[in-house]
Amino acid sequence: MIKANNPKILSLQVFRGLAALAVIFFHCAQRGDIQSPLLQIPLLGYLGVDFFFVLSGFIIMYAHLKDPHTFAATKKYILKRVTRIYPAYLPIGLAVYFLAASSGPAHASFLSTLFLIPANKPVALPQAWTLVHEMMFYCIFLLFFISWRFLLSGLLVWAAVICISTFSYRPMGWLLPPLSWINLEFMLGVGAAGLFHFYHQQLAFHKGKITILGMFTFMILLSVLVGRTNGVIALRLMFACSLVFLIIGFALYEYDGKIHWPKPLLLIGNASYSLYLIHFSVIAITFKILSHYQARFATMFISGFALSLVVGLLYYFTVERPFIYLAQKYFKRNTPCH
Repeated sequence: MIKANNPKILSLQVFRGLAALAVIFFHCAQRGDIQSPLLQIPLLGYLGVDFFFVLSGFIIMYAHLKDPHTFAATKKYILKRVTRIYPAYLPIGLAVYFLAASSGPAHASFLSTLFLIPANKPVALPQAWTLVHEMMFYCIFLLFFISWRFLLSGLLVWAAVICISTFSYRPMGWLLPPLSWINLEFMLGVGAAGLFHFYHQQLAFHKGKITILGMFTFMILLSVLVGRTNGVIALRLMFACSLVFLIIGFALYEYDGKIHWPKPLLLIGNASYSLYLIHFSVIAITFKILSHYQARFATMFISGFALSLVVGLLYYFTVERPFIYLAQKYFKRNTPCH
């Protein structure tokens, strides 16, 4: 078991950045001729969502493993999650909702857009469907602050219900997010963090094998998924398992001080949430403007990707990071000293 406070694993931030870049690639490539062989690799960028989900499960479990099962710790967890998600999301989410509503009947749910909860209509911001899943996972994770057993039981029940619904009927409307198979990837991340925490010393002897296994299965599954724009459940879950090996392997190497990431990658990782939130709108606007001037697709692709990166970083520095700073300042001020 890891002793002392769990140190921050920078590899997780880098992976979040790479996942965000993959999703941006996907949404740029998606606007071209989907049959083009040149777009087959960028079209695999949708798998960045799988990376996000596994990473999220790992990060939340790893960050809170040593939290006490108290009301104060529960309150702190809730405040951290709320201030992490909503302040950066709401300006964009609500702007998209009201912009769409002003041009015709609303095709999105206002309550779902505002609170990121399951509803019969989707959220207004297209990529924010993942945040609905994220918030559900955060709510389930509250069971941890009762006990380990409650969390484990809750996750097992959730997984069982998902498996039953997946093979018995197709959920629709507000039931679709909580019963989607993709929620299982959060659980894989939670399990990976538990393994890393409790069996760190045993796993450290095999970190090379674990990392190689992760890389090998990652590359094999990528090659199998080429041309499958949505993949299939079994392959996507196998891909998520390969990510578990990669995350644990890199975390083990970093914990031993053998990985030093370049600052640009860390910056992209830190800004990954802003990049994820802002990129879809930036790409849509860029492609619309450039298509008016009959620009080539390659020009639109590069411009959409580059502007998403620039605008996302600006949003991170001007909106997301100031809110994070204020939240951290609040927590320090309201955390009793021992």
